[in-house]
Amino acid sequence: MIFPLMTDEQMKAADEETLRLRVRELQSATKVWQDIKIIQEQQTRILHVICDRLQRLEPIIYALHDIRMELRRLRPPPPHVEPTLYDKVSVNELEITARIAHCLDNAGIKTIGQLLRRTEADMLREPNFGRISLRELRDVLAERGLQLAPKVY
Repeated sequence: MIFPLMTDEQMKAADEETLRLRVRELQSATKVWQDIKIIQEQQTRILHVICDRLQRLEPIIYALHDIRMELRRLRPPPPHVEPTLYDKVSVNELEITARIAHCLDNAGIKTIGQLLRRTEADMLREPNFGRISLRELRDVLAERGLQLAPKVY
């Protein structure tokens, strides 16, 4: 197949069209670049606003922490029954669910006295003993006027 030869004018027109296409591509790329730059500037401004607000909140957060620690210090310790009175009473005397009884057995807790020496955190570390079990155990103990050992601060 023989390609027809282009005249000088046709070649010049084709070159001009190619040049126009390249210019449009560059203009489009420049617009995208400008949009990206605007978005980055907006993100930077938002980040500065967030940082400024966090810096304003910092003293409030520290003050709240100090208040919380002071309230902990001032809180009277909860009444606690001397565990030795219950060292001979089996945990089976308590009306607890089978799940809690199984957890206590696995933890080696056989008497109410041993149970009363444990804190809530100690109990939550036991396998399969979660918040619901802890709530149920607290309720059962509270019915008898008992509670787990107080937290150590």
